[in-house]
Amino acid sequence: MARKDRSADPAEIQFAIEKAIQDFVRKGLVADSGQRRWSERTGRYEIVWEYTAAGKMFLNTEYKGN
Repeated sequence: MARKDRSADPAEIQFAIEKAIQDFVRKGLVADSGQRRWSERTGRYEIVWEYTAAGKMFLNTEYKGN
């Protein structure tokens, strides 16, 4: 049974994912690696993201805080 607080529409899910990634880019946590990977789900090449130094530091801080 699907959760009521989240959309099951694939287009809305993809939009939410892309919006979250762009938020990480704006904050300087991730950057385009220059690589592309084929996605069977979307039928197109997608960006391979990588952590920046700030992203790695943020990730380590989050894990230590939990």
